[in-house]
Amino acid sequence: MSKSRYCEGVQCKKILWLNEHMLDNAADKGSETILETGRKVGELAKGLFGDYDDVVYDNDIDMRIEKTQNLLKDCSNVITEASFSHDDNFCSVDILKNDADGVEIYEVKSSTEIKDIYLDDVAYQYFVLTSAGLNVKKAAIVYINNEYV
Repeated sequence: MSKSRYCEGVQCKKILWLNEHMLDNAADKGSETILETGRKVGELAKGLFGDYDDVVYDNDIDMRIEKTQNLLKDCSNVITEASFSHDDNFCSVDILKNDADGVEIYEVKSSTEIKDIYLDDVAYQYFVLTSAGLNVKKAAIVYINNEYV
């Protein structure tokens, strides 16, 4: 199960079922705009952490997981889109900070406030990473400060 599917199920079991079995998930213009805004915010957030290694988004999940494992073995300090799997549960972490004593998860949102579903999102990532044997010492949500001048 992916992180997106998990969060859908937390919000509404019926929508999870419909998305799995019936609905055409073709993105409309509004959805594309939201996704593009999210991509831009994600790129800006990466800059907060300095140099990083990126696990390029690809439909080959096994390749993404393998690249993440190689970067962790090479002691890469910051990995974006780090990908993990445990017992058919899969997630990609927007920004993973890797230290000698554990990792930190940073989930980037293009919102100006933290919503409950974001907490479920990070909790799912925490579950997958800890189940896969990582010591997660911090999990945080990065979002837009609309009061910044």
